[in-house]
Amino acid sequence: MKQYWPGLVMTFITSIVAIAICRWLNQQGWLGISPLMLGLIIGLVIANSPLHRYLDKTHIGLQFAQNKLLRLGVMLFGLHITVQQLIAVGWPGIGLAAVMVTSVLVVGYFVGTRILKLPSELALLTASGSAICGAAAVMAVDPVIKPKEEYTVVAVATVVIFGTIAMFGYPLLFPLLHMSTSAYAALVGSTVHEVAQVVVIGESISPQAANIAVIVKLARVMLLAPVLLILSYLWQRRLARQATQTQRGKITIPWFAFGFIAVVLLNGYLPLNHGLREGLLQFDTLVLAMAMSALGFHTRLANIRASSAKALLLALGLFMMMITISSTLIHFFWPAA
Repeated sequence: MKQYWPGLVMTFITSIVAIAICRWLNQQGWLGISPLMLGLIIGLVIANSPLHRYLDKTHIGLQFAQNKLLRLGVMLFGLHITVQQLIAVGWPGIGLAAVMVTSVLVVGYFVGTRILKLPSELALLTASGSAICGAAAVMAVDPVIKPKEEYTVVAVATVVIFGTIAMFGYPLLFPLLHMSTSAYAALVGSTVHEVAQVVVIGESISPQAANIAVIVKLARVMLLAPVLLILSYLWQRRLARQATQTQRGKITIPWFAFGFIAVVLLNGYLPLNHGLREGLLQFDTLVLAMAMSALGFHTRLANIRASSAKALLLALGLFMMMITISSTLIHFFWPAA
């Protein structure tokens, strides 16, 4: 057990620092900054500095954080959602979320692999982050397809870049779109990458807009579990076809996806004390930040340069596609305010 502690302690300290910096930035008005991304950046800086020589004894603990703690964090991410919230948004919101997630995953994988010639893992990670819930989705897909670590870093970077652009750009576009508050909120919830960014954009318009936007966004987040299960099945079949044309590989079931569903159900039907729920949400942020910082400690910047430009181009294309599809569907099918 002693061999785990150096890496775990390092990721814990990094995450605490990231969370503290994030809170300070939020107090200064820089809202929507994610501790997950800050943890990744700190890990990257250390891993690509002369300090990297001190990471030799931390490998086992870092692997534990990047794998086991990541799965725990994805499960607890279900605390952000309740079944009642999904019911509240109704079929228009759920249908909008389903169309967005499905189309972005399919188009992103096809364009990324066939047109941009990206590695399939990088194309899928980038599409998953855009389609579902940003960095958390990228990290959730990571253990299912087991990509190179630099691919995960690049995919996280793309969703952060375009999520940040949306966070500052969407409020400026609202007066020009001539949309109702409800329709605009649905556009935000169905196209913006991170939950925190959705909250910031919605609140910049009104509390009502924030509420609708977050619920539509959470409908996308809820699709994380079925996406993980389907991806696991399809990915294992793909690997089996590559290995042999006559045998199927063993299907690896991402059990943490069922844990995510269980947490959503418990969150909706088991009365949790407000303080306990907030504590669990903070713990989930800590665990995911530890997993992200561990990823950063494992990554060398020299390895990500070759694929980063094409991944950014893919993410830009997906972002524009999401805006186009979502605004079209909302125009024709979203209930009038």
